Amino acid sequence: VEDKNLVEEWLSEKREDEVSIEVPTEGVEYRLVRMVSKNAEIILNHQKEVKGALLDLKKYLGIPRIPKRIEAFDISNISGKMAVGSMVVFENGAPKKNYYRRYKIRTEGPDDYAMMREMLERRYTGLMKDKGPVPDLVLVDGGKGQLNVATDVFKFLGVEDVPIIGLAKEF
Repeated sequence: VEDKNLVEEWLSEKREDEVSIEVPTEGVEYRLVRMVSKNAEIILNHQKEVKGALLDLKKYLGIPRIPKRIEAFDISNISGKMAVGSMVVFENGAPKKNYYRRYKIRTEGPDDYAMMREMLERRYTGLMKDKGPVPDLVLVDGGKGQLNVATDVFKFLGVEDVPIIGLAKEF
């Protein structure tokens, strides 16, 4: 441990009692320290990779800030019936399942654009009222049509400075 005496002195002041640091060199304690050290290194490297990926995404999309909070939307239905909208949320590259939402779509008929509009209006009208966390990036499942709907909803509700992208399958 670098500066062992200084660290012991500082910890002793904080604890208001004597603190000594011992580094095991063999046995169970040694293996435990090595395991903890490896786990910490893995976590740190993963965090660096995620931050690098988010920075790459920022550059690739040409958006103004690193997308720390991403909200993604999709509509599912059976021939326009029993429609459900889903929102998933990622913060710092990790899923935040406690923020996931499911919307029972009230729009009738097979109109994906109207269904997407309904879900986005419900989500962002609520967000504007509650002043909850604003996403750094919004993804909608679909092409130009869904993207235009999302853009219109944001303009109508006064949601500004939130980039929106549409994800469409290539044919």
